[in-house]
Amino acid sequence: MNIIDALVAKRLLDEAKGAELKAQVQAENKSAEVLVLEQKLIDEGLLFGVKSEALRLP
Repeated sequence: MNIIDALVAKRLLDEAKGAELKAQVQAENKSAEVLVLEQKLIDEGLLFGVKSEALRLP
């Protein structure tokens, strides 16, 4: 599961914004994490908490 899908699954992003971010990742050749932080969609601590859950890190 990628980070955008994890954010949508946790209802931190709506599906439309998730699709928009996926398109931006492709177009701008940036990581999803960078785009989420640049656009200030959620704070860094929450983003990395979701990322660790998605990657199943302890």
